[in-house]
Amino acid sequence: AGVSTPRACRARELRVAYRRLYLSASLKESLFGAEERAMIDVWRLRVLVQIDLCTDDTFQFAGSVRKVIAKLEQLPCFYPALEPAGAVHLPEAERGRWIDAIFDCVDAAFEQHKHAWARSSVDLLVKAAVERRQNFSAPQQQVLQQWNAACKGQKIQRQQQAARDERSKDLTSYERKEKEWQSADITTSDGGGDLGGGIGNWLAKQNNN
Repeated sequence: AGVSTPRACRARELRVAYRRLYLSASLKESLFGAEERAMIDVWRLRVLVQIDLCTDDTFQFAGSVRKVIAKLEQLPCFYPALEPAGAVHLPEAERGRWIDAIFDCVDAAFEQHKHAWARSSVDLLVKAAVERRQNFSAPQQQVLQQWNAACKGQKIQRQQQAARDERSKDLTSYERKEKEWQSADITTSDGGGDLGGGIGNWLAKQNNN
């Protein structure tokens, strides 16, 4: 009954109860039949891993993301050329039971994308899901594309900021002074005057400093 609303396990006040219940079933799976054991295997991902993705621990989060990617790699890629070497896919008849579990985990991980420490892991996870998008329903594919666009947009912003930081480090002291001047409220007149100074005078003073 708990997986009828599987995202409820993310609620902070319910995580301990969900973990206790589904971990108990997982540890005693030998008591169940083959069909029930297969479902418990799905629960491990859909409940236990999803809860672990709600952490603020970088290492736990990255480890949980790797588990989701490992399951994603058991689904075929949209383009066969993107398949990892030695990929072994789930039988087609078994894939359906995993799709919603995987999607819920990607959704839980994406909620952490706002944190800098989580972005690299989330980027990899969303990329892996988008590469296998044909396995998901049409509405899920739309959401995957939205997540992918958000990840790419933020990655471009990070790269641009890194490039700006690198250029700033490469500036000479003279260039840094000139940059300060460009943002300062200094008269643009080259006329004399004790206080005005003008651009030429100001730059000349910087050379003398």
